[in-house]
Amino acid sequence: MLMNSKKKKTLLCTALLFCVYKFVQPFFLTPVIIDSFYVEGVLRIIIKNPPPTAKTFVSWWMKNKDSTLKKHAISEIKQLRYIVFIDYGEGFVELPGTENFFTGASDNDYFCFDEIKNKKNCLYRDFPLRIHIEKQQYRIIYQGDKNYLIDLKSEKIERDDK
Repeated sequence: MLMNSKKKKTLLCTALLFCVYKFVQPFFLTPVIIDSFYVEGVLRIIIKNPPPTAKTFVSWWMKNKDSTLKKHAISEIKQLRYIVFIDYGEGFVELPGTENFFTGASDNDYFCFDEIKNKKNCLYRDFPLRIHIEKQQYRIIYQGDKNYLIDLKSEKIERDDK
């Protein structure tokens, strides 16, 4: 049986509103740092609701870097060379062990934390932002395609299109 036009319009409007909500929602969620782990010059920060764009992520990091580094007790700050943000996504899971035939996901798609003494110690491998700390600047890489340089003294941000 065919739907009448009023039902079609209602269904179409509902689908449209849902799509708009899913697109706009990330811009209103506040990033939350779940935990962090420091190992040999690398700070791994687990973040829930990461900012949705390169520009907003860099801006968020510049506003929160001092408190984040202080809060997560990086005593060996001079040895810090990399900061890697890992998206919390759906949360910690147990390593699957075998490839999922339907999704294609395998053990290589997960990043596991030896520091967490629990079977559910792995996150899906999603690194929205990586920061390489160089002598006078941060080199920020946003999901592999947008690079920024931040001068550590002046905090001037510029796009690095190399």
